[in-house]
Amino acid sequence: MGLPETRKLLSVIITVVTAIATAALIIAFVMSSTVSSISFFEKIAISGELVSACEEQLDSKYTVLEAETGIPKRVFDRAKDDYKIEDTLKGELMKAYNGERTPLYDDSMVEYFTRLCTEFLDESDTKYDKKNVETVGKKAAEIYSETVGFKGTELTASRLSALKNRCSKAELVSVLAILTGTLLLAIIYANRQKGLVYTFCGIAAGGAGAAAGALLSCAFDVWGKLAITPAALNTAVSKALATCCALTAAAGIIIAVAAYIVFLILFRKIGKKEERSIVV
Repeated sequence: MGLPETRKLLSVIITVVTAIATAALIIAFVMSSTVSSISFFEKIAISGELVSACEEQLDSKYTVLEAETGIPKRVFDRAKDDYKIEDTLKGELMKAYNGERTPLYDDSMVEYFTRLCTEFLDESDTKYDKKNVETVGKKAAEIYSETVGFKGTELTASRLSALKNRCSKAELVSVLAILTGTLLLAIIYANRQKGLVYTFCGIAAGGAGAAAGALLSCAFDVWGKLAITPAALNTAVSKALATCCALTAAAGIIIAVAAYIVFLILFRKIGKKEERSIVV
């Protein structure tokens, strides 16, 4: 194998490595800016839509509890003012990101609902059995925690921490790979523009690959089997992940188009130089 063939083979290998590194860089950067960011999840997941869905579920469940116990639904609804749904959801999200395993359902919540029921019964001069009221308080607390509290997030903090570290390492390695490849192409080609043609070809391919992968993930709904409750939160998290994929696709397409334009400009310049050299 002669020098031209060897140089061409090395150029192709470097182009492939650059493409892989570019795709990895795009995916890692978007994920570190979205999925591993609590502010991103708070904006996307803890939306008015999620709050409304949780409120509707509470209304439905407390209506059933009213029919079972005779205690008006408005008594249980006071929790929406004292424990605002949006604030509770944000608190649960923060606990998930910090790795806290403190359940929303606890003795203090049971005592809170029991007190609401007791106050109502006392004000209405209704006779009651204390144990029965405590049972109602437990049921009301369970309903609230099951509807608004997060479950299935025990490993969230450790996974997110690992994800952040991996994304940071992937970004660093990817940048080093692209820079190293560009430097090697500059060494093996006397005409620097020829080396840059391969670099931008790889970047364009990497951007297109990242976009294609993200679009396929959206098409096949790869996050559709999440085991997070309540159901409304599961939907919200899926929406956040879909947004992440959409941003990855958008970033990949923009980078691919920009790199391809630069590739065409360099390719044409090289062609014109070769034509002039042939004429001379």
